[in-house]
Amino acid sequence: MRRPERFNTVFGSALAAIAAIYVVIAVTGYWAYGSRTLSPITLNFPKLWPTTLANISMTIHVLFAGPLYLVQMALEIEGGLAIARKGPRAERLWRLAVRIGSALVILAIAEAIPFFDDVISLVGALTNPVLIYLAPIACYVKLKGWRNCSWPLLLGLAVLLAFGLVVSGFGLVQTIVVIVASFKSR
Repeated sequence: MRRPERFNTVFGSALAAIAAIYVVIAVTGYWAYGSRTLSPITLNFPKLWPTTLANISMTIHVLFAGPLYLVQMALEIEGGLAIARKGPRAERLWRLAVRIGSALVILAIAEAIPFFDDVISLVGALTNPVLIYLAPIACYVKLKGWRNCSWPLLLGLAVLLAFGLVVSGFGLVQTIVVIVASFKSR
């Protein structure tokens, strides 16, 4: 990046744009197909050139969105290796090696684990409740302070957390059922 200090702004904007696209596709798909909606949504479409174009677009999206997530991990690794002190040419080579190496390790893991997509769904079912419900509530209460939160507010936060955990529990159970079915059919 020309101005690395703007990374958080660029990253946040990219994630917001991606989330908006996902919401539009999800709402439209459910509106059109109801509970018969398949994932990815293009499985519901006839096998014509627009569907092929949509699949190509989704592939390009993943190719561009994936590195956004890998960059943060690569920056941590690079910081631990202190590559910024190795000189501009060595720094560039080390960065390239770390990023290609990270992608290859992820590829190896994806190829080695059977039913990798189901395992990723399980990881999402286990981590999303923490990221979406627990962490924001805990941070809010920590920043505001327990004593500064009224009982109705704490009760509302507890209800929100309980709701999130129950809904996430349904997703977790469904993911486990899919993994068990995948192993049985193997």
